[in-house]
Amino acid sequence: GSGTAVLLRATVPRHPAEGILFARPDGKAMAVALAIARQPIVYLVAHLPHDDGARETFLRELATALSPALAAQTAKIDSAGTAIGTPWSHPIFIWGGDMNFTTQPNLDDEKTDHPSPSPGLVAALGELNALMGGALDAYRAIHPHGTATTHGTPEKGNRRRIDRHYVARALLTGEAGVVAA
Repeated sequence: GSGTAVLLRATVPRHPAEGILFARPDGKAMAVALAIARQPIVYLVAHLPHDDGARETFLRELATALSPALAAQTAKIDSAGTAIGTPWSHPIFIWGGDMNFTTQPNLDDEKTDHPSPSPGLVAALGELNALMGGALDAYRAIHPHGTATTHGTPEKGNRRRIDRHYVARALLTGEAGVVAA
């Protein structure tokens, strides 16, 4: 089996409202609320199934589960009744993991015989990205024609880019960006 994890250095100061927002019982996805340098972040990690129908269902289930989890995070109060979750009313959203599919086989597959994702899967991915602050594929945003891969070996000729991170465009460029293109 496999699962998901989020690890932080012990030196990162903890906010009282941080913690797990959502976790699938099978361990294949987890969303956490973090605060780094006082910036609220929602980070989702996922390991998607191996076929389009199951992936579509998985992504739709994530979107359905995350909406109330985000609302609950924003409404968190401490034992004294003080609101502590309000910083997460406008967090930075980051999500990613092992998608087990490529969105652009002509760029993301060494062998271009893999089919493009189904329209339903593309729609489900778009819905989750919309929920996650309009997230987009970080690598593809920086390298629109890049052909880097994350899976497979040159010897087998089966390299693919199936592992991705999605973030808001604002995180990728400019002074506030994590990455400058």
